[in-house]
Amino acid sequence: MGKIFTVGKEDDVRAIHVLKFLSMALIIIGHTFSFATTNLFFVNPGFTQETSKDFLSQIFANGAFAVDTFYLISGVLVTFVTLKGLEKTNGKLPLLYFYFHRYFRLTPLFMAVIMFCAYHLQNVSSGPNWLHSIEMS
Repeated sequence: MGKIFTVGKEDDVRAIHVLKFLSMALIIIGHTFSFATTNLFFVNPGFTQETSKDFLSQIFANGAFAVDTFYLISGVLVTFVTLKGLEKTNGKLPLLYFYFHRYFRLTPLFMAVIMFCAYHLQNVSSGPNWLHSIEMS
């Protein structure tokens, strides 16, 4: 509880991290909603039509704005970290280090997701429409 009321450093951008988390959560919910309404319930188009009339479902269905917000906030954070790095190195930007660091940080995650989708996604569930929806994606 004490952490909530402590004041951080001047250059800390915790509020931006909160906005990034909220937009990421909205993206995940929006993609889940989109998958559920287009792939799982396509046997009953009336369900999709009735669901689209609900105000809350419109927030999740229009998740493109959350994606745009996520990209904007990510760009702001990368710029902030880069400018802080420029202050520490007296204006010299280690561009090669920056790209290698990002590559080695993100590549294992991408490889894990691709391996999961390629080898295990078809075995995650079952049902009469499951293989059809996997073939479509």
